[in-house]
Amino acid sequence: MPDFTLLTLRLHANIPYEGLENPPFAGLPSPAEVRDLLPLVRGREAPLLGEAAPPAAPGGATAAAQSTPAQKPGRSGLEEGEEELFIFEEAELIEFDPDDGPRVILPLPPPRFYGRMAAPTKGDRKAKAEPSIPAPGAPAPEAPAGDGTAAPPSKDGAKPPKTSVEYSLAPGTYLFMQFRPLDAEEMRSGLEWFARESWWEAAAARGPYLVRRIAEDGELATQIIRGI
Repeated sequence: MPDFTLLTLRLHANIPYEGLENPPFAGLPSPAEVRDLLPLVRGREAPLLGEAAPPAAPGGATAAAQSTPAQKPGRSGLEEGEEELFIFEEAELIEFDPDDGPRVILPLPPPRFYGRMAAPTKGDRKAKAEPSIPAPGAPAPEAPAGDGTAAPPSKDGAKPPKTSVEYSLAPGTYLFMQFRPLDAEEMRSGLEWFARESWWEAAAARGPYLVRRIAEDGELATQIIRGI
């Protein structure tokens, strides 16, 4: 079982991400499992998890493969230094018992956002990336509309994913822990420890739970972050 330590993190600049609202999966799949969503994250058509891949182009490669540079992930499923972000609503991830305190809801719910760190562009990054994760204590803004169109609801009532949505982790002070879970059970234990330790220390945490994963030395460093 990993050792957990609750720390305070101070961010001094926005960290921008490009991704999907209401991605078509639940919990925290591995980077390799969500790789098929990357074209969708970057604003191109792509099959959702469980759907058939697009037809192959002449020569055997799919159109998406021809238009997308080849990935070279390490053992973690991410390229070295690459990172991804999952955002979970507190009410969907944590249940609170007045006598026993907070517990993680199982199975883990779908995140409301999944994305990869946005590549910087010259000149327009500051103009485009308005923080959608507010600084601690600030009211949450309306969720961005991606391409500006409303996607129809799915047959089972689940919210459809939106393409090419931008979020920024805003400057501010956050509760923070980093660990390297080896499996889903260690991930669940880390989330629950973070929630319970925050409650036990009476930290004024608020807002969504952010799970940030970063490829370091071919492994995944997992961070749990929440505004205070």
